[in-house]
Amino acid sequence: TVSTTFCINILNRLSFGGLEENVKALESLLPADDKNTARSLHEKFGTKLKLLTDPTCAKKFILHITNEEGSSYRSPWSNVYYSEFTLAVTENVGYMPSPSIREIECHANELFESYCHHYYGKKCVSSVYINDKEGEENGKEGFNAVFMLFKEVQNNSINCQGDTTSLSEGLWNSIHNFEVRQVQLDHGNKGKRTEFLYKLTSTVQLSMGLLPASIKGCELNNDDIPHIRGSLARCVERTHGLPDDSHVSALSHVAIMGKMIEELELDMRSNIDALYLQKAKEIICRVLLEKQVGKVLKHGIPNLNDPSGLMAALKKKQENLNSNALNAALLRRGKK
Repeated sequence: TVSTTFCINILNRLSFGGLEENVKALESLLPADDKNTARSLHEKFGTKLKLLTDPTCAKKFILHITNEEGSSYRSPWSNVYYSEFTLAVTENVGYMPSPSIREIECHANELFESYCHHYYGKKCVSSVYINDKEGEENGKEGFNAVFMLFKEVQNNSINCQGDTTSLSEGLWNSIHNFEVRQVQLDHGNKGKRTEFLYKLTSTVQLSMGLLPASIKGCELNNDDIPHIRGSLARCVERTHGLPDDSHVSALSHVAIMGKMIEELELDMRSNIDALYLQKAKEIICRVLLEKQVGKVLKHGIPNLNDPSGLMAALKKKQENLNSNALNAALLRRGKK
């Protein structure tokens, strides 16, 4: 809807640090009867993802509006509702997927977990929830699905282009929403054929806090710790035909959605690294160096022989830049 589009555009331009408050504020401005927009905002952005542990298999799962029933949440691993506060099996059973949809959900959770461990490590948590469309119980005409990833680190180190950066904290959330529906397409002489339209909306939420020790050449207090926060959303659509066999169709659905997620996430990660993170790093370093220059003007220039001094740091930085420029020129020369 128009309201949903406007709200999403606003949230994409606001700080991720206040995402929860921003979603609630926009929700309070919506008309009381506009429940679809509010639900869309929670599905696409929501808040910081929360976790529960399924006691039957000791696996964690993500809490989301799609598996919520009051204060209970359905585990994608056991298909059982657990109370958020007591972890006891609840008697108030909410929505349960039909057998055919549950089959797709089980395959999707197993494969998406392997995908997440491959790209994000064993400590990340993934969950997939697939719901029948309203009025449908077998998924023959389509379904809705959400694939979620939660990764959080504390006091860790990452290596980016040869530079080691220490994190005080880091958070990565991925939310992939699918709307899958059956469509009739005209193939000319071959006539009309029934296929499935897959509409994917992906949102990545990133937050990083850099430790002072990771900013070379700058003396920082804990109050000066820079944080990088942001979110990125992308949409893509694909149309595919499926075999008639129900079991093969379930695997085909998972394979198609999995490939779409992998391709879109690769593109989003590249954009975040090449555009957003590198630009943010450049701005942070510039601001911090200007702050250090202000200290120099106030307290005097440090000893040039002191390797921890600002001038030594600037000289080393310039040498690195010159070296990188020379390497790039030699590489271009070699390609010719």
